[in-house]
Amino acid sequence: MLQQAVHSQPLTREAVGIFTNLEKLEEAVNELEATDFPRHDISALGNREEMKSTYGRGAIDPKLIQDSAYVPRSHILRPEEKTIGASVTIGVLTYLGGFASLFITQPSSDTTTIISVLCGSILGAIAGLCIVTFILNKFRASIDRQLKRGGLLLWVRTPNKDKERKATKILNKYGAKNVHIHEVN
Repeated sequence: MLQQAVHSQPLTREAVGIFTNLEKLEEAVNELEATDFPRHDISALGNREEMKSTYGRGAIDPKLIQDSAYVPRSHILRPEEKTIGASVTIGVLTYLGGFASLFITQPSSDTTTIISVLCGSILGAIAGLCIVTFILNKFRASIDRQLKRGGLLLWVRTPNKDKERKATKILNKYGAKNVHIHEVN
């Protein structure tokens, strides 16, 4: 009761669960989105930097923060979004590498032009691949640290009892632990 008197915002009911496997979390998100839950109603634990600024460390036991309204949250990146991001990064750097090599070398014949663009494009693609690999490794390391701390949190807004039942059923189906409904501002 005191919480309602202090905060002017209405309480939001959510299903929450802890996943010990990223792939199962992603499968649960896919089913939630395919059934009755819009993407903006589904959130996961925020990134490492947000966690560090809020809690002083990048990974924390999810049981300690699962019911907090102040936990940094983010939306789940779908696997296809990661693929698109990687493709764009590599593609743009391939193009820029080819263009830059053409601009720098100012070749005089068709053969030198082709070789120059080809070499620059290959170097750009390699640079893009290195950047994508670095980002994915950093992401995976962050996920692994959080998994070692106890798991990945997933929240689903459930404005009514029917959605509460659907969300908890899906979270349980994909192996979430400590699945329950809570209220937050």
